[in-house]
Amino acid sequence: MAENPVKWLFLILASCLCFAFVLSESNSLIKKTYIVQMHKSAMPASFSSPLEWYSSKLKSVMSDTQSEGEGDGENRIIYSYQNAFHGVAAQLTEEEAERLKQEDGVVAILPETKYELHTTRSPMFLGLEPEESTSIWSQKLADHDVIVGVLDTGIWPESASFNDTGMTPVPPHWKGTCETGRGFKKHHCNRKIVGARVFYRGYEAATGKINEKNEYKSPRDQDGHGTHTAATVAGSPVRGANLLGYAYGTARGMAPGARIAAYKVCWTGGCFSSDILSAVDRAVGDGVNVLSISLGGGALSYSHDSLAIATFGAMEMGVFVSCSAGNGGPDPVSLTNVSPWITTVGASTMDRDFPGNVKLGSGRTISGVSLYKGRRQTPKKSFGFGKIWLLKTPSKVRLFFISSKLPGFASCLTGQATSLIKKTYIVQMHKSAMPASFSSPLEWYSSKLKSVMSDTQSEGEGDGENRIIYSYQNAFHGVAAQLTEEEAERLKQEDGVVAILPETKYELHTTRSPMFLGLEPEESTSIWSQKLADHDVIVGVLDTGIWPESASFNDTGMTPVPPHWKGTCETGRGFKKHHCNRKIVGARVFYRGYEAATGKINEKNEYKSPRDQDGHGTHTAATVAGSPVRGANLLGYAYGTARGMAPGARIAAYKVCWTGGCFSSDILSAVDRAVGDGVNVLSISLGGGALSYSHDSLAIATFGAMEMGVFVSCSAGNGGPDPVSLTNVSPWITTVGASTMDRDFPGNVKLGSGRTIPGVSLYKGRRLLQANKQYPLVYMGSNSSSPNPSSLCLEGTLDPHVVSGKIVICDRGISPRVQKGQVVKDAGGVGMILTNTAANGEELVADCHLLPAVAVGEMEGKAIKHYALTNGKPTATLAFLGTRLGVRPSPVVAAFSSRGPNFLTLEILKPDVVAPGVNILAAWTGELGPSSLPTDHRRVRFNILSGTSMSCPHVSGIAALIKARHPDWSAAAVKSALMTTAYVHDNIHNPLQDSSTAAASTPYDHGAGHINPLKALDPGLIYDISAQDYFVFLCTQKLTAMQLKAFSKHSNMSCHHNTLATPGDLNYPAISVVFPEDTAISTLTLHRTVTNVGPPASHYHVVVSPFKGVTIKVEPKTLNFTRRNQKLSYKISFTRNSPQTMPEFGGLVWKDGVHKVRSPIAITWLPPF
Repeated sequence: MAENPVKWLFLILASCLCFAFVLSESNSLIKKTYIVQMHKSAMPASFSSPLEWYSSKLKSVMSDTQSEGEGDGENRIIYSYQNAFHGVAAQLTEEEAERLKQEDGVVAILPETKYELHTTRSPMFLGLEPEESTSIWSQKLADHDVIVGVLDTGIWPESASFNDTGMTPVPPHWKGTCETGRGFKKHHCNRKIVGARVFYRGYEAATGKINEKNEYKSPRDQDGHGTHTAATVAGSPVRGANLLGYAYGTARGMAPGARIAAYKVCWTGGCFSSDILSAVDRAVGDGVNVLSISLGGGALSYSHDSLAIATFGAMEMGVFVSCSAGNGGPDPVSLTNVSPWITTVGASTMDRDFPGNVKLGSGRTISGVSLYKGRRQTPKKSFGFGKIWLLKTPSKVRLFFISSKLPGFASCLTGQATSLIKKTYIVQMHKSAMPASFSSPLEWYSSKLKSVMSDTQSEGEGDGENRIIYSYQNAFHGVAAQLTEEEAERLKQEDGVVAILPETKYELHTTRSPMFLGLEPEESTSIWSQKLADHDVIVGVLDTGIWPESASFNDTGMTPVPPHWKGTCETGRGFKKHHCNRKIVGARVFYRGYEAATGKINEKNEYKSPRDQDGHGTHTAATVAGSPVRGANLLGYAYGTARGMAPGARIAAYKVCWTGGCFSSDILSAVDRAVGDGVNVLSISLGGGALSYSHDSLAIATFGAMEMGVFVSCSAGNGGPDPVSLTNVSPWITTVGASTMDRDFPGNVKLGSGRTIPGVSLYKGRRLLQANKQYPLVYMGSNSSSPNPSSLCLEGTLDPHVVSGKIVICDRGISPRVQKGQVVKDAGGVGMILTNTAANGEELVADCHLLPAVAVGEMEGKAIKHYALTNGKPTATLAFLGTRLGVRPSPVVAAFSSRGPNFLTLEILKPDVVAPGVNILAAWTGELGPSSLPTDHRRVRFNILSGTSMSCPHVSGIAALIKARHPDWSAAAVKSALMTTAYVHDNIHNPLQDSSTAAASTPYDHGAGHINPLKALDPGLIYDISAQDYFVFLCTQKLTAMQLKAFSKHSNMSCHHNTLATPGDLNYPAISVVFPEDTAISTLTLHRTVTNVGPPASHYHVVVSPFKGVTIKVEPKTLNFTRRNQKLSYKISFTRNSPQTMPEFGGLVWKDGVHKVRSPIAITWLPPF
């Protein structure tokens, strides 16, 4: 049921455990670091030492291939542990680790874990001041005999806090040493710093060799964290300590007479468990009395937490262990280091502060805090020379400072000061509640705002109208206004106020497709060859604007603008009235919400007009309704005629997205304005976070659009292949996932071994590699599966001395794909091989790189990396093979396409359909190169992009064609036609595939299936849904009466006539059945009504897929229509047989010999709790 989505998440998690991965032979050779715990007492007497026994165990599980040239198992060992822990850290393949688990004497195999750092008045505050007779320090303590081991980033020995003047000799129990290296010599240890060691083997095994030019491979600390923690523990007294004059006094550690042993375990890329474990083991052997560990990893069970196991051994030896609790607050259940033998330490404030004031022009002084100390104490201007930090929850954090480099003032405002801060809120009003005394809704809205403004706030602001950013009156009733939090809370209590929604930031979900969809005009069966009035259909595109000079927006031969159109063409820099024509019939710009959230737009860098400098909006608009352009291509790729799905339709561009994102108040205003302008279709290729229906401003606005007959298509999001990753899931929105086409752009990698590996590329430049020449190949990562900045080719991570003149292998992730190529090019590389990760699987997305580059799938990438790491002199070359058509299988569900199920309502199956969204050619802005990088000076008329942003306008365009054929159809009827005619098999007659797994996709991946435009024009039957039906559906969602008012703009909508027993009874074209955990409920029955839009005398019979867990009964089994637009109903009963642990999928099809009206079926069993 709708109230049980959390239970579904448990089912999803359980399903993840059932995936089987087929690994290539090359993967079995990849070694990673494992911590092997041994039971020392099980060592046979025949071995002279534990290390010999451990080596023997490792040797016994190594394959013949692996052991060649490696001697015995000792060469695999990174660390040997013998004090707090017994065993080794060793490099093993997954298969070897599995075999080793079965060996006698092996206690556990733990994978390498990455830890993170948990980033002085305090002695006096704690009662440790030496001048007081009661102080601990005034008593005769032998704290100089206590040695504290600090596991951290090392130590800066020159600090006065580590001066050993007056200290006694090092205690005789100390067995440690002072390791040396760059920047750290023997003399840096003294009677205060009694030992210093460095641990890096696990880190290097996971991330590659440390760059010693950038980092000290010695105990010296260049991060500062370790020096700070060591001085806090046992720093010697330092008079006159301060930060730029702040906190002036004597700095000393908690135990100023104690000794410090520094164990450097953390590096720029993190702290790894094998190094930490070795440091704990070594520290116990060295003789420390206390261990201070200010770092933590993820939450692991005791038996899988190597730090817990090691510190248990330390505790057994009498060592006190103190660990930081983590910085995950105020979230509950956010602790790390929770073993009972560890002392887990949280943080608190002291009674010292660093006050700073903000003095307003009104004369009011507001208190805050600051650590700024610079030359310019008084700014000469009122802007650009300082910062004011605003703390939304000042009670949670009271003191946390960063010393500002800006001249001026940095302040944290707390308490009453934050009550003056205004933010954008969307205020929804119930129009019917407006008193007759007001002449207009705007006057009423302004009055409401004025009533909640304080006297201080209202001074100089006149009435509430000055606070209003937008007024909404078509799809939505209310305003977007600037309010303080207190004003918003007061406004909630006012009569007529339905909801107060905070501003939300949305993100863009960033040609062969017409022919692939059966829309080629040369064929007599094509939609375009039929007489459609698509020129009367207007599609509103909410995006980044439009580039009007593109040939895709040429209006040659188009008829005059339809008389129902009420829109306009707004002007601004780079966009004039003449840029609108009979194709671009309207253009508007929405930025007030964006500016209220982020500050004024810099008009030198960005067009504050409908002109598109991003390219995304131009691309989506051309995909919907671009005019035919012969010879369209991207640098010679995808050559042909580019046209939109509805080339005769009109475009209205609503610019709602800017460099910093797309904000809900602007989007809401655009939807409202578009409905008033007279659009027939809305195409929205963007999405925000997951919100409930009543808190989702886009859902509320599009409900209003649907009421006015507007079809709304939205992108599903690019969060795949993760389950439950969809956005835009309201049932009145058509949610569109992405699929591939049968066109590809092949490129090959030819290795020096002679093996040729297929990939894809859109590279076309002057720097082509010589055809018959092999180039040196380099991979900056390692055998480890852990991420590595160098293997990811992040900016600043590649050493030109290493990669210059070579082809560089880069892993996908963190940074944009094309940016990795730029990094390689800047470092002197001649080419790049981009390898997929497990998240991308074998899906290949082509990019227009700035240097020769080929993208390959995950398995092929592993083979290339293995070759590069194991061959003494690896080489490769790259080849680019142009455009290939007829790719099989296709379509395939894109890996990035967001997946269901619907997290809000399991009974509403989402996504609705999939459409082409991979490697789509369409018009482009003249402002950016095809890679969108600022260093890309190429200019093109068309570009190839991928994303659900590209699939959404395909559906929007087809919807425009259907609206043209059937102008009297509702938005739900158009959606039904798209869904019930969608297909679920590819071009080799197999079920649609999921490109992330190469297995068959399910309705949670592809919805009803892949769109079939020609069939959608003549679906035979439709499932129609009225606005009242959708409202009754909302009545099942446990919304309050006030929340329901957000959707009931008209008084005839109510829940009094609720006819839905379950949300699944909504007359939706897809069927999702949810069996509750209550096993007493054995049968669920759903109801549907279909409308005949085919021949008057039509006779349908039903066919249903077989299911294991249920028996399905449809009544009646035949539907006999006698007239067009006649409605007939049927019911479907699902009787539980044997509950399944996984969802089951199938379909129900009504057939009349011509039409096949298919509804997907998903059956879910909620697990009992």
